[in-house]
Amino acid sequence: MKNILNFLVEAEKLKEIPRKGWVLRGVKNPESIASHTFRTTIMAWLLEGKRSNFKESEKVIKTSLIHDLCEIYAGDTTPYDSLILEEGDNKKREIMKTWPRLSLEEKQRNFKKKRKKERESLKELISDLPSDLRIKILNFWMDYEEKTNEESDFFSQIDRIESLVQAHEYWEKDPSFPINSWWEWANEFFYDPISLDLMEVLKIKFHNKKSDKKTEEVLNLLNFFISLSVLKTKKLERANKEEVIAEYNYSLALLVWILSYGVEDLDTGKALKISLLNKVEEVLDSSEEEVNNCFDSLPRKIKKELKSIRKEKEEMKTKESKFVKKVIDILNTFQKEREDKEEFTETLEKMNEISKNNK
Repeated sequence: MKNILNFLVEAEKLKEIPRKGWVLRGVKNPESIASHTFRTTIMAWLLEGKRSNFKESEKVIKTSLIHDLCEIYAGDTTPYDSLILEEGDNKKREIMKTWPRLSLEEKQRNFKKKRKKERESLKELISDLPSDLRIKILNFWMDYEEKTNEESDFFSQIDRIESLVQAHEYWEKDPSFPINSWWEWANEFFYDPISLDLMEVLKIKFHNKKSDKKTEEVLNLLNFFISLSVLKTKKLERANKEEVIAEYNYSLALLVWILSYGVEDLDTGKALKISLLNKVEEVLDSSEEEVNNCFDSLPRKIKKELKSIRKEKEEMKTKESKFVKKVIDILNTFQKEREDKEEFTETLEKMNEISKNNK
């Protein structure tokens, strides 16, 4: 368990790394990589439901949780890096107004360099995890990088569409934000039908394009995803801690996956979904009834999925919900001991206990 604890300590660093693309564009207090990953994970889960009735939702959730772990050591890379390396601030701002037009050779060279650096970073990060789990994480990441199956290809689209949504949220707050370059990029990158539908409703919501009944369902989904942005800014009610709820839920979901390894008769996918809905009521700062009403505007099968998982979380009767509750206790203990600069004695005891009791 000490190796898993050490992994958690390192994974927590994703909360401290602001996304580089926002920094380059001058966004004040930009989201962390962990916050981006949290909303991307929920979007991937629910949109996979729209795509295939949740058949591969566990796979896309796991892919999302680990897809940016490599950036802890490798750093966040953008297509602009080679163009702005030695430029002054004014020149950088001008460059950021348009999408970089690189040759195919330049793109391939940058991609290979980036992938090699990130792969080595991820291998270092997970090197002390159990071998089977280490292989699974690396395989999920390689599938994502190389888009070797339908699920990884789909997820790569959702990862980017979340960024496009976030770009519009920043643009809404600051009209000087260079949104046009994002549309240049989007028109070049997106091809999945669900991503294309989301692009269309972004135009409706932010660019005054007329809506119709055909777009209503996807627009409701977009509005729900936008409502989750509250969790990227709302801080936990805990002393001496600047962590936002989205970052906490990211750590929780990742830890649920890691600690579920080897646990018998546990539906890991369901446990992950329960963890992702932790504190979802904070989206509306409202009652359980109002949260369920928020779900009602969503597509039928997505609404059914969310209500089912939320009910299981609240009733606390299943092995999965009880497991998540124990992991929440472990995560809270870990964070308190870290804040107090203590040894992780109690955290390790609880981690060993959950491992022993679930074999």
